[in-house]
Amino acid sequence: MLPASGAADNLDSAVGHGPLRELSDPRGGEVHLRCTNRRVTTTLAAYGQDPRATSAVRLMRFSYPEVGATANPDLPRGYHSFRITTHIGCGQGTMRAAVKAVMEWRMHRAIPVELDASAPRAAPGVEVTVTLVRLVPCPCRIVWTAEGERRAGWAYGTLEGHPECGEESFIVHCDDQDDVWLTVTAFSRPAAWYAKLAGPLVPYLQHAYAKRCGQVLTRLAS
Repeated sequence: MLPASGAADNLDSAVGHGPLRELSDPRGGEVHLRCTNRRVTTTLAAYGQDPRATSAVRLMRFSYPEVGATANPDLPRGYHSFRITTHIGCGQGTMRAAVKAVMEWRMHRAIPVELDASAPRAAPGVEVTVTLVRLVPCPCRIVWTAEGERRAGWAYGTLEGHPECGEESFIVHCDDQDDVWLTVTAFSRPAAWYAKLAGPLVPYLQHAYAKRCGQVLTRLAS
């Protein structure tokens, strides 16, 4: 698990350059304790989320211990993990459009997936539920966000009740040649019986989903 200090250096090694905008520190796997903290409450209010409105959801625990580990260059053992990077385009206009699409959920909704979020923009502590085939709710919580001129994005972790357990991040970064890239990083393993039954099909679908994110973001940012 990542402490708040030193996390920025780890993420620098993984994707792009620059400090993390903010990193939650859900020790013991419980974020609701951090929501009583003035810093977290202020962040949620700034993004249009009323912390009181989601207090019941916040009692849900993360379903894995390595919260925040997508910020590390080395991902945890014992999971299926990957990093997939897609070229999105070139220039600062593309970068701004790509960041907006990722931070405001537009990329995910255009895939399309059914996504409900407790705030209009990604921020630490925001609740995100993705519903698969309109039947299976997959509850998650934003673990960290990064926002800078050359790198921005976020990561969310699975909560109890998610068919998988693990974490996934979506980072848009611009290199020294002004090429814009999307890097999707994830580690996960099955939690529900039906996810375990799917076996090797799940990693295939996860890779396909990450590649689809790149395709959709390329279109949205063009």
